[in-house]
Amino acid sequence: MTLLLCFALNLVPLLSSSTLSSQSELFTEIDALYQQGAIDAQTRHLYRIASFKQTRLLPRDLRRLLPPHGATGAINASSIFSDAWQWIVTNQAYDGELHQLLQPPPYQNFVIESSLWPIRVHYASSSEEAMAQEILATAETSWAVEIEQFGFYAPPIEPGKEKYDYFIESGGGAGGYTVPYAENPLTDWTDCYSYIVIDASTPESIVGGVVAHEFNHAAQTAMDCLEIRTFFENSATYIM
Repeated sequence: MTLLLCFALNLVPLLSSSTLSSQSELFTEIDALYQQGAIDAQTRHLYRIASFKQTRLLPRDLRRLLPPHGATGAINASSIFSDAWQWIVTNQAYDGELHQLLQPPPYQNFVIESSLWPIRVHYASSSEEAMAQEILATAETSWAVEIEQFGFYAPPIEPGKEKYDYFIESGGGAGGYTVPYAENPLTDWTDCYSYIVIDASTPESIVGGVVAHEFNHAAQTAMDCLEIRTFFENSATYIM
C-alpha cells in the first residue's frame, strides 16, 4: 500500500485534471453515440482505439475532445485496447479495420536490444536514446522479477520477430499502453501476441513505473488475453 501511494503521488504532475477531463469527455461521448444507436459496437471500439493511434479516423466533433498534444492522462489505455481485442475474438472480426488498427507500428530508425532477455526498444530520434535505455533497463528488471522470479507467463513472440517489442512514440493521451494484436496458434490456451508503447513525453521520474505496469499487461496476455478488465488493471497496479 505504501509503494502504491508513493507511485500515485509521483503521478500528480502527469495526470492533470484538465487532461483527465478531456479524455473522459471523449470516451463518454463515444459511449453516448453507441447507446443512442448512432454507431455500432465495432465503431465504438474503432473510435476508442483511433483516439490513441489514428485520430484522423474520428469525426470532427469527436476530435475536438482529444487531449492536448503531448498530454498524458489516460491511465487505463491498455484496458481499452484489451476490450477491442476481446470484441474481435468474440465476434471473429479478424482482418477488418479495427483489427488492422491494433497491428504493431513500423520499426523506427533506432533500436536497442537486451543481452539478457528477448526484449528490444525502438525509437525514432537519437534524442530519445536515454529514455530508450531507461525503458530497456526497467523492462529487463520486469522480466527478471515477473517471469523468472514470480513465474508469470512470458509474453509470446511472433515467429520471425525474435524479440518482444517496445516503441517510443506518441501515446495519444496515455503514458503507455499494451496492445494484443494476434492470437498465438502455438499454444492450446487463449494467449496472444502483443507490444508496448511508451509515450515519448512521459517524465523520466515515472518511466520505470509505466514500464513495469505495462509489462505486467504483456504477461497477462500471455496467460489469458480474454481476462476481465478488473483483474487486468488491479494486477498491473499491484506489480507497478
